[in-house]
Amino acid sequence: MEPHSEPDRHGGGHDAGLQASPDVIGAGTATIVYSGSPAAFAQHRATLAMLGTARFVGDRPDAAAVWDLALFGLWYDAQVGLLRALDLVREAGIDVVGFSDPAVRQLGHVVAGAPATVSELLGATYPAGPANLVEHLTVLRQLLELRAGRRVGDGGLSEVAARIEALLTEGRHGEGLTATIG
Repeated sequence: MEPHSEPDRHGGGHDAGLQASPDVIGAGTATIVYSGSPAAFAQHRATLAMLGTARFVGDRPDAAAVWDLALFGLWYDAQVGLLRALDLVREAGIDVVGFSDPAVRQLGHVVAGAPATVSELLGATYPAGPANLVEHLTVLRQLLELRAGRRVGDGGLSEVAARIEALLTEGRHGEGLTATIG
């Protein structure tokens, strides 16, 4: 599925993304994101709010679709990452039940760090944080070796490692992982 928008009868575009299952639409728990014309959203906000929390995410017509798919991608990346970790642990004979609590804590670090990561991105500053790019590359190479040939792949780590190598070539050794998208 690709982000899309529909032209309205006045030549503009609009889009919406449902972040809820159909059974909660109109029940007060759904969030629906909209994009396109800010004026049209403002004009119809009260009506849209009857369906659920109405959130305007940008005037680019496909912004709602991009927002929606980016959130789905985040979920898939986290869920498949967890599956990769459980697969490795299980096949190494490690107790997956005992691994689950540390996995929750590890995922919690990502969640807790999201505001700081956004700040780094917006400020175009990429502090090393818990590790610099050299240290990240070392761990990524080990993970790539461990994940080689696995059922659900390496999770795109080979591309991340290549990006870090390019940044290191530019002399950006002391930066953190956010630099890979900066």
